[in-house]
Amino acid sequence: QPSLPIVDVVCELDPTECRCRDCGGEMGEMDGQFEESEEVDVVERSFRILRIKRKKYRCSCGTVIQTAPGPEKLIPGGRYSVGFATSVAIAKYADHMPLARQVRQMARAGLTVTTQTLWDQLFALGKHLGPSYQALRSVVLSSPVIGADETTWPLMEEGKTTRCWAWAVCRPDAVFYKIQPTRSEAGAAAVLRDFSGTVIADGYSAYTALRKTRKEAYEQPKLPLSEP
Repeated sequence: QPSLPIVDVVCELDPTECRCRDCGGEMGEMDGQFEESEEVDVVERSFRILRIKRKKYRCSCGTVIQTAPGPEKLIPGGRYSVGFATSVAIAKYADHMPLARQVRQMARAGLTVTTQTLWDQLFALGKHLGPSYQALRSVVLSSPVIGADETTWPLMEEGKTTRCWAWAVCRPDAVFYKIQPTRSEAGAAAVLRDFSGTVIADGYSAYTALRKTRKEAYEQPKLPLSEP
């Protein structure tokens, strides 16, 4: 495990055991001599409250007082750190851990929190990640060859579940997703509206229809300019 930190744990004899079992004499330490072994350990997650103390400064003229800035927050005046929101997002979207399960885990570590609070953190984090998402989309669509696919995506609303579609568009080193209410040509057009290149897909009719529509638009003869 080359990436794990190493912590030395020194085991010593109890003073009552520092007697030779043959002659009864006192046993002394052998300088720098150990019998070594290793074991993988775990450091349990814990939570803490950071008390933010922003220092105040004033000029000797007595007219200007300035306060040091505090740490950046996802929500102005919010109680949770950016790191907290990030850990919730990673657990949910990378490890597929529902928020209700995260709440139970956090309770075991001493933190009382609700699923609504975690949702609030995810919504705030999502707003900040919007520009990154758009930049990722631009990078993917700048490739001359991309892959595209779509799959059902249940959208749970109050009292019902609506079927939407998750469209995935990728290049060898990046991928972006877009949720659409339809799997039709209109859905494909919304996802690929800025792309002009080769799409590798499974032959689904929406891609064929989109290609035909674009080809017809490209080949449509241009109307002559009217005389002034």
